[in-house]
Amino acid sequence: MERDKKSLYQRFLTSAVNAPEVKQCYQVTGECDFVLIVTVADLDEYERFCDRVLYAGDNMRKFRTLLSRKRHKFDTSVSMESLLST
Repeated sequence: MERDKKSLYQRFLTSAVNAPEVKQCYQVTGECDFVLIVTVADLDEYERFCDRVLYAGDNMRKFRTLLSRKRHKFDTSVSMESLLST
């Protein structure tokens, strides 16, 4: 984000979570402010998503895209034992 202003963050967050392509959205610390997990059919659809969500806001300084070539593991389960032992 270009500026640290709560209303600008909220505007972007609303746009991101309402986009059907966004499957996961995390506000993070470090080099960037948000991490989005996006699912699209092809690069044309990704460009449309970028135009509508990322480029449309007035507070986006830059963004970085990482494309998944192949998924080797996907597991979102949480062990109940690990939760109970804390």
